[in-house]
Amino acid sequence: MPSMKDKRSIILKSAKELFDQYGIENTRISAIVKKSKIAQGTFYLYFKSKQDLLSKLSIDSIQEYSDYLKEHTDVEQGVYYLLEISIDRIITMSKDSPKLTLIVFTSVNEVMEESYWEMLYEPLRTVLRERLLYSMEAGDIRRDLNVEYTTTFIISLIESTAKRFITVQHDDDIDRYKKELIEFIMNAIQ
Repeated sequence: MPSMKDKRSIILKSAKELFDQYGIENTRISAIVKKSKIAQGTFYLYFKSKQDLLSKLSIDSIQEYSDYLKEHTDVEQGVYYLLEISIDRIITMSKDSPKLTLIVFTSVNEVMEESYWEMLYEPLRTVLRERLLYSMEAGDIRRDLNVEYTTTFIISLIESTAKRFITVQHDDDIDRYKKELIEFIMNAIQ
């Protein structure tokens, strides 16, 4: 019998697959329960509603994204490298799970309170903030930057990148788009 943590993971995985396949509106809790092979009541031991489940998926996705950036970048590699990795990762996530990525990175701020949005993005804000501060100290970027504003701007651009890639999906120009986006940000902060 799966443990409590395993059941929660199974439910999240099933929901993620169904959301990605059918979208949030067309996915019922009963479909998530059926795919998870659990009783309906078991779902409610872990989540209050489909919106609560979506919130948990969003938190997990942002945390995974932040963990990936921490694991694959180092403060000493600089902001340019961080931007390359950030954008490549969001594009990979968009290819692997387009509907869920669109929901997490572009819709979350429309349906969540600002305080929730801030909490959700805090792991990513922390990674960006420490990289920016290091680069400021190293003299790689302007020292007069407001790190909080700049972090918010970069997150917004990452969200925009996810949305653009998912809704437009021109693979042939994505490399040019990435390069232009990185150069745009770097010109703003140097």
